[in-house]
Amino acid sequence: MHLLFVCTGNTCRSPMAAAMAQTMIAERNLPWTVASAGLAAANGLPMSPLSAQTLTRRHIPLPQHRSSMLRNEMVDKADLILCMTEGHAAQVRRQFPQAAEKVHCLGEYRRPAEQSPHPDDGSAGGAGRTGDAGSIGHNARDKGARPDGADRTGHRRSRHGSSCDIVDPFGGSDEDYEQAARDIESALAGLFKALTARDANPPGKAEGDDADGGSPTGEGGTRS
Repeated sequence: MHLLFVCTGNTCRSPMAAAMAQTMIAERNLPWTVASAGLAAANGLPMSPLSAQTLTRRHIPLPQHRSSMLRNEMVDKADLILCMTEGHAAQVRRQFPQAAEKVHCLGEYRRPAEQSPHPDDGSAGGAGRTGDAGSIGHNARDKGARPDGADRTGHRRSRHGSSCDIVDPFGGSDEDYEQAARDIESALAGLFKALTARDANPPGKAEGDDADGGSPTGEGGTRS
């Protein structure tokens, strides 16, 4: 499984997400890989200092990061493309229509109570939007079909975007970076839960298959 995180400049949100995901992968001993890129990135820039400080406070190893513009070969390699906003996701689908089915907004996987509200949402907590764990679990194997539950949770959009967006902290305060990091952490927890549930219950596995016998097709291993 190869996860590709996408934001705008590839110096704040997407490298933070990739570093956090890499730590989670190592903790779980999963044979997965990660990368990040930007839709308007200047190649070769380091991670922003406040992003690096946010990771350091969490004892997450700092990668030797250099920003990179999203390229065709990166899109082709990815099993899931996880964008920081719905706007990013829409742009990736327009630029790379062949990959549309594996493009997701990372914030879909946050629990509704943890969604950050937008100014026009009309509620203190935001409506929330999450991906369906069963759907992503089974369809990510086939390049990540969009979660079935993504548009059925009644989330409200604002003029500024979707309630699933992870807001860009660039140019903001330390607390803005902390909020972005908390949103990313929550979304990654939901994403990993969905993907590992897929591996535990692969498509085509007959009910009652035991750990030794497995499914008749031999499917269900983690995609690397």
